[in-house]
Amino acid sequence: MFIKEKENFNFGFNAVMHYIDNVKGLKELFDLSTPLEENKVHNGGVLIKAFNVIVQATMHKQVLNESVGFDVVITDPLGNMVFMFMHNGEELQDFFENMLVNMDLE
Repeated sequence: MFIKEKENFNFGFNAVMHYIDNVKGLKELFDLSTPLEENKVHNGGVLIKAFNVIVQATMHKQVLNESVGFDVVITDPLGNMVFMFMHNGEELQDFFENMLVNMDLE
């Protein structure tokens, strides 16, 4: 689905943004979004400020035959953190869809 074309291509950022783009109206609610660089554990990702929280979504690097997954860390203004693991992109997209629905109700 995603092709690493050049050395500075941020695979994780583009993967996460693909699933965000599939949720109509979500990106317009972001106060800030910025790419997160690749490291030894993650292929990169995105840092988002929206709904008075910080959301960090990163894509795991594939290890052996393990499938690629996504980590999501949500930090509220008091510094409380919630960590979640999504097994695939569809679960990540479901998370973003639920985030939009829940925040739209408040």
